[in-house]
Order: sequence, then structure tokens, then C-alpha cells
Amino acid sequence: MCSIRRVYDKYFDFIVKAKWFIIVFWLIILGLGAGFGFQFLSAVSINVSPPKGTPGYNAKNAFEDLFPNRANPQSYIFYFECNGCDNIRESENNVTYYRANRLIEAASNWKGGFVISNQTWWSYPNTTLYTSIKERFLPPNHPRSMITLITAQASHDTTQLQKFVKHVRGSISDLNLPSNYYIGFLGSNTILVDSVEESSTTVTKIDLVVLPLALLVLVYVVQSWRMVIIPIINVSTCLLSSFAMMYGLTQYTAKAPSFVPSVMEAMVIALSIDYSLFLLTRYRFEIMNNKRRGSSAVREAVFHAGEVVFMSGLTLVSCFLGITGFPTQTVYMVGVGCSLCLTMALVINLTMTPALLLAFPVFFSTFQFLPFCTKKEEFGNDKYGGGQDGDDDAINSGSGYILAPDDEDNPNVPRSDEFDNGMSIFGVDTADEKGERAMRGGEDRPSLTLHQEEENNENMRKSYWYRSTKALIKWPYVYLTILIPLALIAPAALSLFDFNYSVANTQIAPRNSPSIECYKRIESTFPLGLMDPLYVIIDASSLGPNAVKTEAFFNTSAKIAELIIERSEVSSSEITAVSYPNGAYLSWAAASFALSNPSLSGPYPAYFNSSTNEDFSAALITISTPFSPFGDKMKGFTKTVRGVLNDGGLPGEYQYYFAGAAVWMVDVTNLTFELFPYIILATVLAIFFMISFLLMSAFIPIRYALTLVFPLSFIFGVAVLIYQKGVLNGLNWAAVGGVDAMYWLSPIITFPICTGLALDYDIFLMCRVAEYRLEGYTNRASILKAVHETGGIITAAGIIMAIAFGGMLFSTTDTLNQIAWILFSSVLFDTFVVRTVLVPAVLTLAARVNWWPRKVPQGKLMDEFGNEATDESKDQALLSVNGSSPKAAGSCLGPCLECDVLKCIVNPL
Repeated sequence: MCSIRRVYDKYFDFIVKAKWFIIVFWLIILGLGAGFGFQFLSAVSINVSPPKGTPGYNAKNAFEDLFPNRANPQSYIFYFECNGCDNIRESENNVTYYRANRLIEAASNWKGGFVISNQTWWSYPNTTLYTSIKERFLPPNHPRSMITLITAQASHDTTQLQKFVKHVRGSISDLNLPSNYYIGFLGSNTILVDSVEESSTTVTKIDLVVLPLALLVLVYVVQSWRMVIIPIINVSTCLLSSFAMMYGLTQYTAKAPSFVPSVMEAMVIALSIDYSLFLLTRYRFEIMNNKRRGSSAVREAVFHAGEVVFMSGLTLVSCFLGITGFPTQTVYMVGVGCSLCLTMALVINLTMTPALLLAFPVFFSTFQFLPFCTKKEEFGNDKYGGGQDGDDDAINSGSGYILAPDDEDNPNVPRSDEFDNGMSIFGVDTADEKGERAMRGGEDRPSLTLHQEEENNENMRKSYWYRSTKALIKWPYVYLTILIPLALIAPAALSLFDFNYSVANTQIAPRNSPSIECYKRIESTFPLGLMDPLYVIIDASSLGPNAVKTEAFFNTSAKIAELIIERSEVSSSEITAVSYPNGAYLSWAAASFALSNPSLSGPYPAYFNSSTNEDFSAALITISTPFSPFGDKMKGFTKTVRGVLNDGGLPGEYQYYFAGAAVWMVDVTNLTFELFPYIILATVLAIFFMISFLLMSAFIPIRYALTLVFPLSFIFGVAVLIYQKGVLNGLNWAAVGGVDAMYWLSPIITFPICTGLALDYDIFLMCRVAEYRLEGYTNRASILKAVHETGGIITAAGIIMAIAFGGMLFSTTDTLNQIAWILFSSVLFDTFVVRTVLVPAVLTLAARVNWWPRKVPQGKLMDEFGNEATDESKDQALLSVNGSSPKAAGSCLGPCLECDVLKCIVNPL
């Protein structure tokens, strides 16, 4: 089996040879992404389709087959309100009639034929036959408002819907309404349009505010303004190419939810800059500390930091690939979008970054905090410097180790043969292939002068991360370091059991949007079900044509209507059927007479024909709920109606379906949360196994129970406290205000991101700990050195991610605020508590269990300063093997240096 190092050598060899091709290739992709990527912002939707195997899936197919003209058209409401008017129908010489007609005409003239029909209070005669219908347009006890309904063709082209909504709203503005008069325009598609516009606004805010802030943090950490060029190119290429590919996918598959572009952009900025941070800080470390230069510095930087980036990216992509296992298209597209942008971030950072560093070595190895006004740090001023061109890299064919020509005569740079026995932190090396394990103390690092070593050690002694970690893992306080944080987070974590989700579409529309304003006004005076009616389908096609025109069918239809009224909030005026037209039963005999005498029957013949299919073998029962069909009551109402259809003692020769867009949403959310625990469990177990395999540690899953599962429970528990129980309502900040329940997609999206990001920092820290442990440092020394060297980088990375995700807190969309808060708090908690407090403490207690079954150096161990470890240091490294203090370990201390760790645990003496 080829070693990790040899595989890496071939990869890096390719990067060196093809660096200009790589740069040109990604710049071309950047140009193509700029041409098509922005179109993805409009290629989104808020509609859902029921998954296969659900009752909604069968109902949707039956609806489209039996009633093709009723299944897809979209409804809109014009809402009129006149403050100070005694009666809106008669105000100002019937000006409302004039305005309603103007708006209907304007809507109908947009792409002639788009609007199919309209209904107003004035559409029906003032006779008793039409009284019940006319009352639908006027609210009870509120003569100052009324509504008008229009029905338009179904359209899934978001750009065209934006133009239609803009056209209608422009027509409203053209009326020059007085201050006491309000006209609103509302429909599911107006909410979609407002969501798309808010998503574009959020993307712009992130570009103009969040990205520069994140880049400033990066400049501060790497101390070089020149290096900022690399993440700018990477972020731009990753984002636009991901958007362009998602736009292409949406043309052939389902559309992504409207807020996905904002989430994708935040993730691209966070991950691309973080990956750049890992790679570029290691590059600087190799040049300034290890005195490498040219391609050797790039090689070592990409090898050590690149494996962290690779494992991190692989983990995050795996998390989101798990989401693609959901059979619902909406959730599936979320997983596809996030997996795609993460994959692009991983590939671009591991190819474009080293290619740019290799192509312009002098430019990027000259460190200068700010141009013109700060001093340059140039490794070329070192006595081994001098070369200016990194393009003449030489490749040692014997090992694949690549050296810049300027490094050939530098004794501080290791020769290629020094790596023949080099060990990767992945646990696979060339020595394994030969059946040997050469445990060498720091041999693959360039030797430093005594002065340099003393300076580095002194810097470490003064380091906040070193001093704080040393105190936290000190015996016996290390137990408190673990127990106190877990005890503090436990109460909030328990709130997770109170989690509830919402399907309200108001949570995906901006709070200050025209749609929400109109929604709130209508909600106070009209039943919102008028906009999105629901249907019960009674299919009697098995009995042949004209099966509807029987007394048995009419009795069944009326019985269903009466049972729904009896078991739910729906009143008799809010449900209509061919046998229940005006809130009362109508026999087939009476209906037959009405159909034979249309002049005496008012609207009934027209209603009968619109509620039955062509051969009169099926009929609809129409329900206008008193609550929003996309609100939180819909789940219970769906259960009630299906209970009527399944348990109501109805005739078995008919087929019964409950249909409507809101019903599809219920089925999607029910199935999603039914499968969510299983898919997440399978994904997490797969990731744990993968990381355990790569790090050759069986202890990983156990450690993650303390450093991953409990902290994530705390984060989501806090989110429940904020958004369901409103504990931060006193701040009067809508972004963290209570909304009774979180939007159903918020936890689905955030859980894999939080899991991946937590593992991201853990991998970064563990790779550095493993690196030092394999070089012969004690467990305690490896932890101290790793935290000292990574603490600042992890903090900077966490701040960058917090900035990227926190930008969405300034959106006016509830869903984006929820996602932003969860990710923002998760990143900060993981950065300042988990990785800097819990992980070092758990690693200290676990000692050699951390690496089992992997073999690590046991003899001639070093402390964190490179000196031979004292007995006390060795004792500290082994203190947890038998779960007691070093002195209590007694005779086990000696044998434990050589014995198998499990043997020592079972039989310490």
C-alpha cells in the first residue's frame, strides 16, 4: 500500500508542474461563474412537493389527473382598507370599485392570459341567491375593508413572478392613494418574491461588510496584506462557481429554498477564509520559524495544514451528503447546495493556494502587515536567502521531495532522505511498509540554533494559551475543568426536549416586507385560508361516469363536510361541496333541479361544474381555513381531516384524498423529522469511524460524546429558549425575538454545519497534538505545544466564522436569524470553551488511550521545551491510565511505559 507521504508527493509534484494551468483554469471558472452564478439568486422557490409514499404524494397525483385546471393555478388577494370610511364599498363615490377594476385590469393585461379569473364583491348580483358568496369578500363587523381574488396560471419561473408582482405593486403605487387608504397584494408568490429580494440584500451585506471584516482578521493573524489576495480569489471563485452549478441543477431538478444562497455564501466565506488561514499561517510558520523557503515551505505547509483542510472538508461534505438522503426535494437541495460549495472550497484551497504560492514565491514570502507604512519581513535577508525565482524548483526523483534551488545548500532545510522514515499523523508511513517503526524526536523539523530554541521556549512560557492550558490540565483540577462546564451547560441542554418546529411561511419572508404587512392586516379581519384553499377529493371513477350525480355520492360528500366541521375549527360558511353549498345539506334531487333551471339557481350550476371533473366521476370539497394553512395549526388539522377520511365510516367504493400545497408541506415536514434522527445518527457514526480511521484512534467516538454531543445539545437548547420561550425578548431585537417555534428547516440545516465546524477545529488541534506526540513529546507536552501553537489560529478562525455567520443576524428574515444565531453561538462556544478547555482536559485524562491501538513513542520522551522528560512529566503523561494520581500509580508507572494500555488499565499492578 502506498504511504500517505508518497501519495502527497505525487499530488504536490502535480501542483508544481501544473501551477500555471491550475491558476488559469480557476480564473476561467471564475469568469464563467460571474456570467451565470448570479442567476441562482432568482432560481429558488418556497414551494414543496410531497415525497413518494406519503398520502400527499397520492393526493397530488389524483388532483392533477382528475382536476388539471384546479390543481396548479395560484391565488392572490387584493386587500382594500379605508380608515375613516363608514363603508368602503360606498366611500368617495364608490372609488373602491374603480380602484379594484383598475388593478384587476392591470394584472390581467400583464402577459395576456396569465390571470385566469377574478372575483369581487361586484361580480355577483345583489340578490339573496348570491348573499353567501358576496359575504366572503367582506369581513363581519368591519365595513372599512374588503378583498378581491384573482387566480393566475401556475409559474415556477421566479424571475417572471418577480416581474408580475413588481408590475402589480407598481399599479398600486400609480393610484396615488391618500394616507387613509391602503391596498395590499398578497399570495404565496409575493412571499417568495420578497424572500428572494431579501436574500439578495443579505448577500450584498455579506459582500460589503462581513467579507472585509473577515479578511481584516486574516491580515492581522498572518501579518501580511499580500496574502489576502489568495482568499479573495478563492472565495470569489468558489462562490460564483457554486452558484453557477446550482443554477444549472435547478433547471433540471427541484429549486432550492429561497434562503439557501445566503447560507451558501456565509459558508463559503467562513470555510474558504478559514482554510486559507490554516494554510497561510503554516506557510508563514515554515518560513519564519523553520527557516524553509521556496517550494519546500509550500510543501510542508500544504502537507501539515493541507491534511487538516482535507479532513475538515471531507467531514463537512459528509455531514451534508447525509442530508441528501432525505426523500424530500426541498431538504435534498439544501444538502446538495451546501455539499457543492464545501467541495469547491476544499478543492480550490488545496490547488489554487499552493499554485499561487509556488508561482509568486517572492511576492507572498515577503510579509508586510500594511503596504507602504509598515516594515517588511523578508526571509531573503537571511544568510541562506538570495534566490528570487521559485519557478526553478528541483524535484528529487528518489523521494518525490521538492526543493527550491535556494534550499539545496541550506543546512537548516532537511534533505529528501530524511523523510524516508517520516511518519504522517494519519498513522501510515514508509517505515510501516518496511516493517519498521523509527521513533525519532523531531527529526523531520529543521534544526534550530540554541538562541532560536530558547527564544521559542520563552515565547511559549509567556503565551496565554500555554499558561492557561497548563493550569486547566493540572492534576487534580483537570477533573473540574471537565465537570464544571458540563454542569453549567446541562440545564440549557435539557430545553432541547421542548423543541417544536413551525411551517409558517411568514418565517421565510422579511418582517418589514409588503407581504408581511398585508398578511397582518388580512389576518385581523379575514380567514387566511381564502388565499390557499384546501380540497378533499372524492373519487368515484371506479363506478364510471356520472357517479357524482347520485344520492349516495351527495350523502357521502355532505357527511364528510359535517364531520370536518364537527371535529375542527372550520365553520359551515368555510366549507363548500356540491352537496353542501351554503352551509347546509343539499340533496341530489334539489341539486338536479338547480342544474336543470340555471336561471333560478343563482351561482350553483357554475359552482357544480367547477367542483366536478369532466365525466362527473369525482368532486371536490373546498375548505377555507380560519387560520393560515401555512401556519402551525395545519399539522393538527391535516391529522383531523385524514382521520375523517380514514375512520369516518365512509363508503368503501370511493377513494378519498386530502390535497393542497399546505398539505404537501405537512407531509414533507413529518417525513423529514421522522427520518432526521436516523440519518443524523448514520452520518455521525460514519464520520466518527472515518476520523477514527484517519487518526488511528479508537477513543475518538468516546471523546466526542463529551466534546461534541453535549456542547451541541447546549447550543440547540439555548436556541429553543430564545426562539420558543423568548428569553431574550427584553432586548427588543427582532433577530433574537421569540416566534413560538423555529422554522422547520433551521435545525435541519444547522445541525450538520455545527457538527462539521466543531470537528473542523477538533481535527486541527488533534493533528498538531498527534504531530508532536509522534515526534517523541509526552502526552502533556504535546497538548501544551499544540494548544500554544493553534490557540491563536483557532480563535482567529472562530472569529472569522462568527463574523461570516453573524452577518445573517442583520437579515429581517426569521429563518436566517435562527440559522445565524445557532451557527454564531456554536462557533464561539466551540472556539472559546470546547477546543480550549474541554478537549485539552479530556486528552490529558485519556493519556495513551487517545492513540490506542496506534503505537506511539514510549522511550526518551521530551517535555514541551525539548528536554528529556522528567519522571514527574512522565507521571503527568500517564496519570489517567489507572484513574489515580501519579503517586498512587505506584508500580504501574514503570510497566506502563512498555505495556499495552488496555493491559495496564485492567491490571495496573
